[in-house]
Amino acid sequence: MCSELHGDMQKLGIKSLSDNTPGDPWRRHGHAGHARPGSGSDAVVAEQGAPLHGYTAPILRGVWERITTFGALRFWSHAWAAMNLFLGLLVLTYWGWRWTLGPVLLWLLGHGALVLLTQWNAKWDEMIQAQISRRYKSSYDAG
Repeated sequence: MCSELHGDMQKLGIKSLSDNTPGDPWRRHGHAGHARPGSGSDAVVAEQGAPLHGYTAPILRGVWERITTFGALRFWSHAWAAMNLFLGLLVLTYWGWRWTLGPVLLWLLGHGALVLLTQWNAKWDEMIQAQISRRYKSSYDAG
């Protein structure tokens, strides 16, 4: 097998495999070859210019952005929906289907307020918690 390949290469005028492939001889088959961290091309790295030495990876949005549900913070929107669902079930139990529109409208108004709060400040819940726990100084005490 090897002698047949060598004979075919001599017929074509190729002295070695590296003569037939331009560039890096380890990349002749198009797969990873000898894979190294940071050796591949990345669209994010290509836009930024020359990459730094070492491993580079794109930063996921979930790491630096707070997760939202329909525009409001996930925890508060789920808690608000659960409270209104419970209220809706209570209203349905005691007064019937006609009155369940009230909790639905209440949920819609409350969720709209949560969306507006999130658009105003993405960390509004942390700000309220800091104000309650007295770690957040008012603008007059800050100096």
